[in-house]
Amino acid sequence: MSEFIKIIQANESIKNSLDLSYAIKLDALNALFAASRGDERGRGFSVAVSELVGFSKFFDQTTADLSSRIERNLIAYSELVRYEHRYRLFVRGCSLAGDNEQITRWHAEADRRFSRAQRDHRLTKKHFLLSVRNTLKQCLQSKIISLRAKIESSYSEGGSEYQEFLQRIEDNFEQIMKTLKSIEKQFALQANG
Repeated sequence: MSEFIKIIQANESIKNSLDLSYAIKLDALNALFAASRGDERGRGFSVAVSELVGFSKFFDQTTADLSSRIERNLIAYSELVRYEHRYRLFVRGCSLAGDNEQITRWHAEADRRFSRAQRDHRLTKKHFLLSVRNTLKQCLQSKIISLRAKIESSYSEGGSEYQEFLQRIEDNFEQIMKTLKSIEKQFALQANG
């Protein structure tokens, strides 16, 4: 599968994760609203869900950053493909032109530009992979907060209503983590290959 297709698929997956992130925030806000109508025992749940709302806002920003990083990755790869094409044409032309001091200088410059494009693409891919891994860590932290909220909800009046919201939140985080792990695996294989 071409690199372009892999990058575009990763971008689509990230967009889906962003949609799930918005759903998480909405469910967390609904749970917070439901908790505000509850009794005194629901305070612990309210605090945990408030943390989840705050964290989901931060997570939205992180996921949007991932989307921008994948865009940079696509641009860097496009540059690399363009330089690679020009480089091959130039090398072919140089071989036909023979040995010349000016051509040797141009060849050295073309080598330098092509190497820089390769390095830029590797670095962008590496930064993207690090961002994916950091986002995965944030997902895990959010999942821990949602588990804490689940525990708190069991002590609250109307806990079953809260459980419904929390289960959807947990399912969405699970889906995001699955998607990010898939992207991480794909880009880690590319980085090693």
